[in-house]
Amino acid sequence: MLGRMTPPLRSIHVVAAVITDARGRILLNRRNGTSDMAGLWEFPGGKREPGETSEQALARELHEELGIEAEVGDWLMEVPQLYPDKRLRLEVRLVQRWKGSARGREGQAITWVAPDRLGRYSMPPADLPVVAALRQGRSLPGHARARGRRRSVAGGRAGRGGRRHPPGAAAHAAGRRPRGVGA
Repeated sequence: MLGRMTPPLRSIHVVAAVITDARGRILLNRRNGTSDMAGLWEFPGGKREPGETSEQALARELHEELGIEAEVGDWLMEVPQLYPDKRLRLEVRLVQRWKGSARGREGQAITWVAPDRLGRYSMPPADLPVVAALRQGRSLPGHARARGRRRSVAGGRAGRGGRRHPPGAAAHAAGRRPRGVGA
């Protein structure tokens, strides 16, 4: 007996952003009711179109979705995900600098979330490995890793074991106010 031939799955390359604010919170976007996986929260971004670089695609998507002009930063990770109808390749990039005020330009809700609270949000399967890495402190500003090598982060300093600490962290841990911080 001959089996039915199934058509090949379509492949989609998506680029998403881990957008962090000055308080270390991460921006999440809620998928609207007309999209695939409606109601789930996700890292903002979208499909890479033919002829676009990942940086161009992400900058375009962030402008369309959030109304910001983003400076696309370091590569954080890549997640392959197989769905019943497609193969997804999720490329995740860091965005720490942008112009404009983020807002849901397509009617979607947005929210800023502390990394340790990301697990409270229902997200698509492809985003879950990103959440796990962020909750462990990997790939966050001050702990950035890119393609297996350490990257230094401006404003931080390397302590023992290469861990990054914000300026004044030692004073804060000792119960003192760091020099030059607040009045």
